[in-house]
Amino acid sequence: MKPFPSIPSTLRGISHRDTETQRNSHKRIGSVSQCLCGLFVSVFSLCLCVAAHAQPRDWPTQSPPRPLPARDIKFPPYEIRTLPNGLQVVAVLHHEQPLVDFRLLVGAGAAADPKDKLGLAHLEAALLDQGTTTRSAQELADAIDFIGGAMSAGAGTDLTFLHVVVMKDSFETGMRMLSDVARHPGFAPAEIDRQRQQMLSGLRVSLDDPEYVANSVFDRLVYGFHPYGLPETGTPETIASITRDDLVAFHDRHFVPNGAILAIVGDVTADEAFDMAKKVFGDWETRDLPTQLFIAPPDPTRRVVVVNKPDAVQTEVRVGHIGIPRKHPDYMAVNLAIRILGGEGSNRLHQVLRTQRGLTYGAQANMDTLKDTGDFEAETNTRSEATGEVLRLIVDEFWRLQRERVHEVELADAKAYLTGSFPLTIETPESIAMQVVNVLFYGLPLDQLQSFRERVNAVTVDDIQRVAREFLRPDRLSVVLVGNAKAFASQLGGVGFGQFETVELADLDLTTATFKRSGTRAGPGGPGESGRSGGSGGSGWSGRSGGFFHVQSGQQSTITAQEGDKARALLDQTIEAKGGLEKLRAVKTIIARQTLSNPAVEGRSTETMNFIQYPDRFRVETRVPDGTIVQAYDGTLAWMKDQRGVREAPELVREARASLRRDTITLLLAAKDGSLTPRVLPDVKDATGRVDHALEVSGKDLNPHRSRHVAAAETGLHIRRAGPAADRRAVFGLPDGRRHSDPVHRVAHARAADGRAPCDRRENQHANRSGAVQASGFLSARLLLSCGEASGDLYAGALTRELRSLDHTLAIAGLGGPQFEAAGGRLIDDYRDIAVTGLTEAIAKVPRSFAALRRLVDAARVDCPHALIVIDAPDFNFRLAPRIRKLGVPVVYYISPQIWAWRPARLQTIRRFADRVLVIFPFEEAIYREAGVPVEFVGHPLVDLMAPAATREQFLSGRGLPVNCPTIAVLPGSRPNEVARILPDLVASAIHIRAGVPGAQFIIARAPDLDDHLFAVAVNAPAPFVVVEGDTNTVLAASDVVLTAS
Repeated sequence: MKPFPSIPSTLRGISHRDTETQRNSHKRIGSVSQCLCGLFVSVFSLCLCVAAHAQPRDWPTQSPPRPLPARDIKFPPYEIRTLPNGLQVVAVLHHEQPLVDFRLLVGAGAAADPKDKLGLAHLEAALLDQGTTTRSAQELADAIDFIGGAMSAGAGTDLTFLHVVVMKDSFETGMRMLSDVARHPGFAPAEIDRQRQQMLSGLRVSLDDPEYVANSVFDRLVYGFHPYGLPETGTPETIASITRDDLVAFHDRHFVPNGAILAIVGDVTADEAFDMAKKVFGDWETRDLPTQLFIAPPDPTRRVVVVNKPDAVQTEVRVGHIGIPRKHPDYMAVNLAIRILGGEGSNRLHQVLRTQRGLTYGAQANMDTLKDTGDFEAETNTRSEATGEVLRLIVDEFWRLQRERVHEVELADAKAYLTGSFPLTIETPESIAMQVVNVLFYGLPLDQLQSFRERVNAVTVDDIQRVAREFLRPDRLSVVLVGNAKAFASQLGGVGFGQFETVELADLDLTTATFKRSGTRAGPGGPGESGRSGGSGGSGWSGRSGGFFHVQSGQQSTITAQEGDKARALLDQTIEAKGGLEKLRAVKTIIARQTLSNPAVEGRSTETMNFIQYPDRFRVETRVPDGTIVQAYDGTLAWMKDQRGVREAPELVREARASLRRDTITLLLAAKDGSLTPRVLPDVKDATGRVDHALEVSGKDLNPHRSRHVAAAETGLHIRRAGPAADRRAVFGLPDGRRHSDPVHRVAHARAADGRAPCDRRENQHANRSGAVQASGFLSARLLLSCGEASGDLYAGALTRELRSLDHTLAIAGLGGPQFEAAGGRLIDDYRDIAVTGLTEAIAKVPRSFAALRRLVDAARVDCPHALIVIDAPDFNFRLAPRIRKLGVPVVYYISPQIWAWRPARLQTIRRFADRVLVIFPFEEAIYREAGVPVEFVGHPLVDLMAPAATREQFLSGRGLPVNCPTIAVLPGSRPNEVARILPDLVASAIHIRAGVPGAQFIIARAPDLDDHLFAVAVNAPAPFVVVEGDTNTVLAASDVVLTAS
């Protein structure tokens, strides 16, 4: 799904789609524009050749002017009021032109089409400005022309709009025309037939257009049988079936003032606007809005559909999956992430596919955000023989965006495009009106338009990485390829897409789960692809016999009132079978024990203890022969403990919150409370022929990344995961005629922590009763650590190894470097990005330092560490420690600053935030104790760290140096700026030493990851220097004297 081209893609997420023609015209225009572009380039090149002879040779040159600073965005003053009938009116004062722009938005679009009348909203919109009950289409056109105005109408996915623009002196006339068209459409039979034929003609052309087909199949693949996935302009069959009564009924249901927004923008005052709106629209009768319940879209599931068009010479490629709704709080960060992938300003796909490989004329990635949800989509076209390579490269770019931090320049370019193009979208009354009604329609604050630039610039590289990891699923991409399948199908296996489904274009049917017309045989493809329903809106699950029950839920996208009543009744029956609503609400804590035996290995069993504390904590202990594995989620952090120690949990456990949402009790209560939608599925039969009732609940709060849950056939009480077909659904089975008291299986019992009556829990588990689970059972021991330079990283690594050897359950995260990470610490930020020497370098890195500071404080808020350990680096840690201390986290200062050497006043600062100081020199203990600071002498870490890799003789002789000569170690520091400043002085000093001590030899201890040019001064010096990287301990052990500076 794409926005229409008349709206800048800068605000793609808040632009409603006008018409299906506009929605897909940029696709068809693309191929035409390429031909025109080639013609234009040829003519333009010829003109240049002619002009080259006419212009003087010595043409003056001048550098282009520097870009002007960005101007403040001043959104015009506005005011919002709601009329007594519920019509929301916004007046925006824009006096630059004597024009007034009206835009009326009604909250019903193609998604509101009945399942057998697809295209109804678009046909309705096409007819709105084609006559009213009092004026014919020609009379209406003449009337708007007479006052020099313009009128249009259109339908999008979620809404329908009417637009009128007139001169200021026709203000009242224009608003009355708008009211007449919106409230009294004529729906003349002749106009219905004319518009129907236009839609059918356009659809016949579109159905042979590979771009249209690729977009339509992609939408169906991503959204399933949610209305967003169905053809918005309908099918030939559904369009032909629409009657005048259908149009009138749609209008009566949805065109109501309490479901509409009116924007008045132009050369008027607020009082004029509201008074006229009340005068013209005040008698519009309020009616109850229809309640629409939609099937939730399927979860991201890897599925490849090839649409075979044998006469195609190019392949249309679409790759993506379900996204986020427009109102999502991470909208801006996700928007910028997708732009870096393939949008204006910064386009990785274009760079890789066109600039580097020459595989396409263009590639892009889009984020479509709608009211319920949205999608992420990468798109391009390429020659048939390059199809597999292009597909692999696109998928690799999805992975790269998730795994690697984007470059600051890429983010800056994307930001610059957004902020630079945004003012163009609020220049005219029409564009302002469009922005205003869209923001209000999606329930966003109107001041978002004023703060647009600030919100864009607030997004950081870390935000991009976070949302890429949270929302992108490169392993579950939906792929659509439209072209000559014979020319590229053999390539797919070699690029990792060996399983695919092939559909002939002539057999394509977007209303079926298989994309094929009924009775059509499966086409060639990868193994096992025929009839697969994963991600298509169909559903299937394993039964006890190992086969599959198939429930064809795909043909229905909305739930009628009768179906809703039946679903709620079955929901109540299911709740009653599990003990009743009151008892379910009373459950606070659950403990369940399960023992699994492996018949193939005698005596080999696995015992699992499950602890759940509602609403948001769980712990699973699995006892295996090698020990106990613990997975836990404490409401904010998921962690795992095994033989390797404690660490942040892998992705499977990261989704713990979603797992809790899919818990049986949680699902039933959420459905009962209305936050999830229940729906009755067709009855299913097991191998014995017994009929079970099936109830599905769906909703946006269910995790989009996990598979379905289903009930065991006999009890209707146990939830089982259902194979690879993933969607936001859970299915419960309730056996026909069976009651809660049937002693079918041994079940675990769960009761509230206060001892109320139990309700059924898990199948085939040992019985157990739960007491209250201690909160500490869901927590791991956690430390936050901060070091700001290479030596601190060395000590942090040693400290982490030692602590984790004492307590394997310990989790340590923070600011560090390679030593800390190698010891098992988790890097929240890298000290190398903020390490400085000197004022000039410090100023340049102030923004980066504050970003690191913010990340550490945010981590402390989320992870609730048991203590903060800061190592030296006072310039950074003196700012960090007080902030963490305010969160109630104790602070331990390890290797404190040398206050006895300089700036002794810092002692009082340390006294205010440090709970304990661990010093490395004995005399420091007395200094801190005298100042009243809790202190302990722990010894210098170098005593333990000094473990040379070789003896003096081995080290020196191995480098061709005599063993009996005076050996001097040179320590120039570990930071680039520090080495650049200190090493020349040390080299000069070494030359003087060599003059007084003939035969002296010098060994420079070089810290890792430093550039060679920093040591050129030593390599070119007259005194012999040997540079040794990464082995400072052995350098010191082999030396007689150390030469250093500070």
